[in-house]
Amino acid sequence: MRELVVLLRGINVGQAKQVPMTDLRALLQDAGYGDVRTLLRSGNVVLTAGAGAPATTAATVAADVSERIGARFGFPVEVVVRTGAQLRRVAAADPFDGTADDPARRHVAFLSGAPDRQALAALLRLDATPERLARGGRTDLHLWTPDGMARSVLAKELGRAKLGVVVTVRNWNTVQKLVAMTG
Repeated sequence: MRELVVLLRGINVGQAKQVPMTDLRALLQDAGYGDVRTLLRSGNVVLTAGAGAPATTAATVAADVSERIGARFGFPVEVVVRTGAQLRRVAAADPFDGTADDPARRHVAFLSGAPDRQALAALLRLDATPERLARGGRTDLHLWTPDGMARSVLAKELGRAKLGVVVTVRNWNTVQKLVAMTG
């Protein structure tokens, strides 16, 4: 059994793309995934993928979940998947040396794959002091937005960057709660 963290991008924001978590859990359980649990309404799922599951790798689970949500709810949803171990490594990293002290203003951008090198390099060179951006690994970026995401230059630029991959962001509180849900 593989424990996976499934991160849905852009659901339950305003009135568009509404996905009730009870329906999402039922959809994934009925598909054959095990121990399906959700966190918040923003599309965070922890599940196991084993012999009875329709997919077992991060990439195939992302594609399968996206397809099932599209078929059930009638709109496309981009999905990024991490193993429980990968998520724990992301949470253990502290590229800000403890200076990012408000977990609501510290974020992780989860990427579906390796980003375009030039676009990422340009993003990492951007000076948005006091905000900070650091690479956490090949497919994760850490953001510190002391004035919040709504006013963040880095968040706006991350949204505009042509990274060539799906990007979904979670705040540090959510990352820590998801870690607690994994083995």
